[in-house]
Amino acid sequence: MNFKTALIEIDAWESIPFLLSFYQKNPNDKDILTTLLQLLKTSNFGTFEQSKIYNKLYGENTHSDSWVNFSSANEEYIVESAQALYKKRQNK
Repeated sequence: MNFKTALIEIDAWESIPFLLSFYQKNPNDKDILTTLLQLLKTSNFGTFEQSKIYNKLYGENTHSDSWVNFSSANEEYIVESAQALYKKRQNK
């Protein structure tokens, strides 16, 4: 867990491909999805900031223990958003 926190602290968006690869091999490690969500949040990724997941986790009426249910749709959205963020930042 410490390396995941460190990646968030240093905004290590460059680690997204590694995180996604690691998650594919270790799908029970849902903390990877949380790490990706935090990287999306700290990057001020506009598409993500307009999503239902963002609003539920970080919106106006949230608190420190806000959460979203795990579902294949949410998982897919997080993975696709992280990939899009990586591509966007890589091309800058």
